[in-house]
Amino acid sequence: MDKDLIIDVGQSEISIALLENKRLIELNREKTEGRGFSVGDVYLGRVKKILPSLNAAFVDIGDEKDAFVHYLDLGLNFKAFDHFVRSINANSDFTQLYRNTRIDDILEKEGKIERFLSPGQPIAVQIVKEPISTKGSRLTAEISIAGRNLVLLPFADKVSISQKIASREEKKRLERLVYSILPPNYGVIIRTAAEGKRAAVLDAELKSLIKKWEDSWPCIAKNKGVQLLFTENSRTTTILRDLLNDSFTNIYVNDESVYKEVDDYVTMISPEQEKIVKLYKGNEPILDHFEVSRQIKGSFGKIVSIKSGAYLIIEHTEALHVIDVNSGILKYMQELMAGDRAKHTVLPLTKFGLMQITRQRVRPATEINTAEVCPTCHGTGKVGPTILFDETVERQLAYYVKERSMNSFVLKVSPIFEAYLTKGFNSIRRKWCRKYSCKIKIEGNTDYSLLQATWCKPDGEPIE
Repeated sequence: MDKDLIIDVGQSEISIALLENKRLIELNREKTEGRGFSVGDVYLGRVKKILPSLNAAFVDIGDEKDAFVHYLDLGLNFKAFDHFVRSINANSDFTQLYRNTRIDDILEKEGKIERFLSPGQPIAVQIVKEPISTKGSRLTAEISIAGRNLVLLPFADKVSISQKIASREEKKRLERLVYSILPPNYGVIIRTAAEGKRAAVLDAELKSLIKKWEDSWPCIAKNKGVQLLFTENSRTTTILRDLLNDSFTNIYVNDESVYKEVDDYVTMISPEQEKIVKLYKGNEPILDHFEVSRQIKGSFGKIVSIKSGAYLIIEHTEALHVIDVNSGILKYMQELMAGDRAKHTVLPLTKFGLMQITRQRVRPATEINTAEVCPTCHGTGKVGPTILFDETVERQLAYYVKERSMNSFVLKVSPIFEAYLTKGFNSIRRKWCRKYSCKIKIEGNTDYSLLQATWCKPDGEPIE
């Protein structure tokens, strides 16, 4: 099975599409301006308000909406974290303070949050769920730092191993190995990806995770105010961390800086797969080239067609998605959902023929509006005659050539109009080039409506 990752870097967001045999399986979008993917980010927050009735507290982490932490999310080792955050200052011996912090004073499972938190108190927290609708971020005070093979647990003293590693001998090998390189007051979860990995690989990753945590200490010592201590990897590298395995065929990136970031990351976590990262240099948009745009529009509409000729009707609200299907899909749905990384449950059909699926949500749902406002009529319902559209575009060309002395262009249009302008040996494009003594490159873009055209400079920048 071919498994490709397509990374489209735009001006305001990065789109990440996972394809299996050219079919869109997963789509993620990360903002490049402002706050992007934040699950896993670690903050020094400040307790804003205690909610005794909920046994929880609101915490200020600098967001518009206050974040939320429940007593059960403080973690068993909260007393150690709290002591360290309160005690560390610019004059501290950071390493000695960390190693001397007790981790055997465990928080009881049933207790009152007001015994441990008070308004104004600094607290180290990690985002486990992004803001959704009217709710702020969900937090945990039990900080963990995930790598490809290991998850680092500050103020812990145990090594846990993924249950998916079947070999008892391999589990023992990994446990002995990690214990031999683990510093005091640190714990580790050994992930499935660590199976068969050499000591040098695991040692290098462990040191990088510890460095990320320890690099935050001077920030806490210098300023107890609200601040971001360190971030999770970008959405791109997080997906690579969780998904990358031997089955990946290609990773295509259309931006040189992001390509270098991805290439460096893959080289670090899986050197043998370095060659699968490729810089896309095609003329058409990368999502169009790999037919992702078409699949997105076909998947996010209200009506989704199926190859057999049937179709699904999907309606969604803030907390519920309703899909009208026939009663023969239960087993097939369970098979399809087996590869979903989010926690989920597929329940049997009810006596009314309803299938219920619960699925963990850690960030707002991706909403893509597939309806398009006509750029020509602007929603009025009336457009100029299509038969004269090429004349309108030609008049624009004549103006740029004669009045602005330009002689090289890129014309972006819909694929249908592109075919009309370039069809045949003596195409309209060729006639325009001869008539106006200029160079014209025509690019089809699936985001363009039939009667939409943009004249651009050779570098793709629209002409004012």
